Amino acid sequence: MPLLTLLFSLTMRNNIGVGAYHINQRYTVTDTITRDTSETTTEIQTFWNFHLTHDIPPGEQNRLELDNSLYFTTNSIRNRITLNFATPLLPLLQLRTGYDGEIRYYHKLFPLLQDTFFSNSYLNNNLKIDLDFTPWKRFSINPGATIETQHYLAPDSNDYNYQLYRARVGMNFEPNEISLLHFNAGFNRLLTTNDSQNYSEWTSGAGWDA
Repeated sequence: MPLLTLLFSLTMRNNIGVGAYHINQRYTVTDTITRDTSETTTEIQTFWNFHLTHDIPPGEQNRLELDNSLYFTTNSIRNRITLNFATPLLPLLQLRTGYDGEIRYYHKLFPLLQDTFFSNSYLNNNLKIDLDFTPWKRFSINPGATIETQHYLAPDSNDYNYQLYRARVGMNFEPNEISLLHFNAGFNRLLTTNDSQNYSEWTSGAGWDA
């Protein structure tokens, strides 16, 4: 019986395909000299997308989700993976965690089809954690944090490595069936290899939906 429960709680999906696009744009740049500039991008790609959902018994409150997308194109090889997990810690408290990562490598196999805008290989990582605390049916508090890192194979003044830290908290209150009062606040901190780009900021917002 435990094995049957495990099998029936698993959902898997695969997509395989081929695609292509062509972009040709022309624009005018004006500073001390007015000139026309043309940019052309062409890409042919094959891809494989894989999705898995696992509802861990006894119910959907314990859920694991995995998405993986792999692309082989005339410009690059890239893979993106997303992993999310949710589980209740206490009757009124739920934990949600997630990871999102992408690696992209630009090759030079087809120089005539090279992307004229982006060509710097990179690795990006995002890790997040959120809590959902619901002490009353119509009131919830949602603190969370995210860490993002960006690493380029050949960093320069435009494509620089960085770490971005985000902390946040939100509150939601439903005075009745059709109204919602919400408030959120956050703090962001960016650290880079270029000190002039570093910053710290506070954010806040509030709203009333009725």
